Amino acid sequence: MWRWWRSGKTSDWATKYLPQARLRWLAPLAGIIGAAAFVAIQYHPMMPIFRQLLWKVFFA
Repeated sequence: MWRWWRSGKTSDWATKYLPQARLRWLAPLAGIIGAAAFVAIQYHPMMPIFRQLLWKVFFA
């Protein structure tokens, strides 16, 4: 999503592989896949344990 946001402002090695026309459909697709993966991992059987451990690391 960041590359799509900055597509007209800069040029680097990835510009030839990810032109603005390709980013227009690839960036939202990657965002949707990322959000779906985040939701799916919440249903993993070990997630309550991981969440509890992360809570202890960041807030204890």
